[in-house]
Amino acid sequence: MKSLIRLFSLLCALILVHLVGVGWLLFSSRVAAASPIVTVANWDPSYNCGSSYFLGRADYLHGVWDVDSFTRDALAGEVFSSWTYEALKANAVRIRSGAIYFANSPEGDDAGICNHTGYNFSLRETRYLGWGLGKGATIGNANNRPNDRVTDTGGRVLRLNGSYWFPPFNDCLQNYTQALGSAGRSYTSILTAADGVYGPSRPPSAICGLSNYSSLTVDPVYPFQNSMTNGTVPEFLGVGGYWSGASTPVFTARQAEVYWGFAGMDDVRNQPFNQPGLYATGYTTGDKIEYLMDFGGSYQFLHLVGIADKPAPVTMNIYIDGYYRGQMQWGHNDNARHLAIATFSGLSSGSHAIAIEFANDAPGGSTDTDRNFYLDELGVTNY
Repeated sequence: MKSLIRLFSLLCALILVHLVGVGWLLFSSRVAAASPIVTVANWDPSYNCGSSYFLGRADYLHGVWDVDSFTRDALAGEVFSSWTYEALKANAVRIRSGAIYFANSPEGDDAGICNHTGYNFSLRETRYLGWGLGKGATIGNANNRPNDRVTDTGGRVLRLNGSYWFPPFNDCLQNYTQALGSAGRSYTSILTAADGVYGPSRPPSAICGLSNYSSLTVDPVYPFQNSMTNGTVPEFLGVGGYWSGASTPVFTARQAEVYWGFAGMDDVRNQPFNQPGLYATGYTTGDKIEYLMDFGGSYQFLHLVGIADKPAPVTMNIYIDGYYRGQMQWGHNDNARHLAIATFSGLSSGSHAIAIEFANDAPGGSTDTDRNFYLDELGVTNY
């Protein structure tokens, strides 16, 4: 093991020299995000804006997310992970559809809204009760079933007569959604059929106080790459961080600050705990960062170098091409650099999106009781 660590560290040192030499060539520009972006405002419904119609006010902005990261967050709080795949897919499309609608028709542009944020916003967080509870649709959900259904349906939304639309829903409609899924119906049939959740031929028990709709279609409306972030960078990670769409070859260390996409990560830190290197840092469960890496075939071994921040272990969810594949840990409990290695088999050789998600934040009042995520580098080998 020690010899492997030394070998991997040597490879890291070599690639760091290489990256510094070509950094301006690789990272001098950024590509436009493929996924639409939404801003989410905290909403205080108890505040009276002076009108019985406009109740509530925007107190502050939660932040900025790509649509699929928003969908992953919201979905886990709106469904039970034990529901059928097709019911989960239907809900992923429903939530994404609402996010797309408000991204194009922002609530913050409404003159009747009491907006104390100083910014326009896409939608209020109360539109989806599960918003913020899911943290990437992973924590507390068996086998990450909701997360993977977001990937299954990436880029697809429900449209009414070809237009973006906010699909209404309530508990009654959700129960009918699951009933149709259990009956073997596809998610597109659940959403668009005449006897589906919005159709005019649904049974009286499934009217659920909602109007009937026809001319509904499920359409792909933006380019989606199987990933956890869709390669989007809504905001800059910090000094030392660079976007790169290059896929890192095997037996080559990728520096953590050279990201492809991220969601929730906080900054880049230089030599925390006096450990060498620049570290992509996350402080909260669900923070994730993603890289394009050559992977698959006999190259099944993922190497992660980072800090075992006290109180260890630091646990990470691993996603490959947007699908949950397992966990890795740094467990030494010493605030020092360590190497973790895990095998992920069954992938074809090629470039894959590798996402690492901080899974077990432990907020505390001191350095050694507040567990954080520090990632320095990663690489792929055949051993």
